[in-house]
Amino acid sequence: MTISQISTPPPTDRREPAEQNCFELLEKLHIPFERVEHDPAFTMEDCREISEALYVQVCKNLFLCNRQQTQFYLLCMPASKTFKTKDLSGQLDVSRLSFAPAEKMQELVNAKAFNENMMSMSYDEMVEGFAAGQGAMLFQANWVHPSIQADTSATKGKVTCVSFPVIEGMAGSETEFSGGSSDGYYIHVNCEHPEEAVEYLSYLSEKIGRDGYQQGAGLPCWNTEDVDTSGLSVLDTESAALMETGTSYITWWDNIFPAEDSETYKDLVAQLMALKITPEEFAESMSKLSPSEFY
Repeated sequence: MTISQISTPPPTDRREPAEQNCFELLEKLHIPFERVEHDPAFTMEDCREISEALYVQVCKNLFLCNRQQTQFYLLCMPASKTFKTKDLSGQLDVSRLSFAPAEKMQELVNAKAFNENMMSMSYDEMVEGFAAGQGAMLFQANWVHPSIQADTSATKGKVTCVSFPVIEGMAGSETEFSGGSSDGYYIHVNCEHPEEAVEYLSYLSEKIGRDGYQQGAGLPCWNTEDVDTSGLSVLDTESAALMETGTSYITWWDNIFPAEDSETYKDLVAQLMALKITPEEFAESMSKLSPSEFY
């Protein structure tokens, strides 16, 4: 297996349309990326070498179907996990599950069964598509609950909130959240009345946190034992229960950064979670970013 060095710019030679479109979209959206060139990889053992070169875990992707070839499934799983047909068939309630022919995948692609790429949907399209029953999982937060629980949604009463699964062999746990139940205000070092500012902001934060949670507009950052939650949806209470298990949170700093620094921040978080940089290196890089002029 021949693998090139990691590079960040897109290739200069013309590639297959799907690959070319992917690079063009990444550049258009200013999404940083790393890539390697390698020989065709036909086994997970081949992919292991690519994983080591990129310091990421390459997942196993299996294209499956029922006996009649009328239902198709794309299964993604860790490379080290064994695929057991019997177990998955039982979960999907499919009597005979097998590998689908490669030409069927191309037929589905030609029929536009998939997006041209996974980032081609807008945020609204993504949420609306999930609420219409077109997706198995949505990686989002509590602000999408109204769309999912609307009377006109195919997903009403059929969705549950769970922690994002931990990737086998990677760092982190199900109790570490990006965003989550966190709230805070900032007092300028030259504030003329710092004690009064702390008192007022503590009151304001608790008031917004408790009342917002009661109205289904946020997650509780304060003690809400005496808050009437009878009007909340199941998804709201499930999200709040998950937050109670939290052991750490990563604040969404991109809310206060201008566009370019916001992308840099999110890239730093990705590197930190992938163990490519240390917490000290993360903090040092963060200290060089500047907040938006609106803050």
